[in-house]
Amino acid sequence: MALSTVSVILLEPVPVFEFGAAVEVFGLDRSADGVPALDLRVCAVNPGVPLRTANVAPFTISAAHGLDGVRGSDVVIVSATPPRGPADYPLEALMLLREAHAAGSTLLSLSSGSFVLGAAGLLEGKRATTHWMS
Repeated sequence: MALSTVSVILLEPVPVFEFGAAVEVFGLDRSADGVPALDLRVCAVNPGVPLRTANVAPFTISAAHGLDGVRGSDVVIVSATPPRGPADYPLEALMLLREAHAAGSTLLSLSSGSFVLGAAGLLEGKRATTHWMS
């Protein structure tokens, strides 16, 4: 599979380390090293609206794309976010993850983002790993 488009879904509060890892791996231009450039899309329910971070000294991150930016992505990453009940995640994010899965996107989560995949019903009957505290 050719990899050209990667989307990261952010839900607040956003743990910066995990989000930064996705940006570091998929968002740096490494074309000088012979690695094709990727279209990295940072997506949230409300694009352009600042999202709180989970840091002790909080700051904000704004996603340039809405959840529609996920459509057509080869890889969809659910960034970490504190675990909560399945009904407490945005329904539109859960529906979009199901849609991306059905369309053949590779889904992955960073740390506690696995709970979002579980809330979407995408881990039923599967083994999964998450953050050690969870």
